[in-house]
Amino acid sequence: MRTALVAIKDMKRALRAWARSEGRRSADVDGLDIYADSMVRKLELMEHHVATLTRVDWDIVGALVGELNIEPASGKRTALSLLHPTECGYAVLVDSRRVAELVVHAAFDGVVAASVNACDTLGRLINLTYSLGVREENANLPMVATKLDLKSPLGRVLRSEPGIEWMGPLRRLRGECQHGMLTEVLYQGIGSTVEYTVASAWHFDGVTNARVSVYALATQEKTTALLERAAAAILADPVKALSR
Repeated sequence: MRTALVAIKDMKRALRAWARSEGRRSADVDGLDIYADSMVRKLELMEHHVATLTRVDWDIVGALVGELNIEPASGKRTALSLLHPTECGYAVLVDSRRVAELVVHAAFDGVVAASVNACDTLGRLINLTYSLGVREENANLPMVATKLDLKSPLGRVLRSEPGIEWMGPLRRLRGECQHGMLTEVLYQGIGSTVEYTVASAWHFDGVTNARVSVYALATQEKTTALLERAAAAILADPVKALSR
């Protein structure tokens, strides 16, 4: 994660200098800065949401019943810490299973959104940098990838090193999170754990365990690897990034 952030920030500085040396419009230079900063922010948001999902105390979730967690002795609502306090820099207090569910769903939706949005922002950055001619609103990463030479440094990253085919289920999942029901995506675990499980329809290459925490970590790892390698390809030589 840290190396990806550093690579993007270094790429931003290199592209700004290159764009200015090429006499690009100030609006283009500003646009490249905005896209790079946006990618950094989305990775930071992803890190926050992944931290939530990997630090949930599922025993607490299992102990919550009904719509309210009532303290038997006093009849008062009791707030419990949803996250392991020694492993996370912030606390989330819940007093019902419903609230715990909302926290998990929000974090899961945040991971998926941050991944897809960060990658599509990379697509817009490449499109603007190299004047590929794709309308900004259509310049998602899969579309931009079709414009690249397979044997160019950036082409190799987007097609196979590590490539973007793994994102297919994740991109569909983004749409489901926006317009469908998360209760159809995440369901309660069975057996000894109550951790939520991601339905198999949304699994992608590299996911061998459907637990929500594992899925979130795999999404983060795939996303950061892709962005880091793309940034490195551009940083190595902005001029030759699209050349064989």
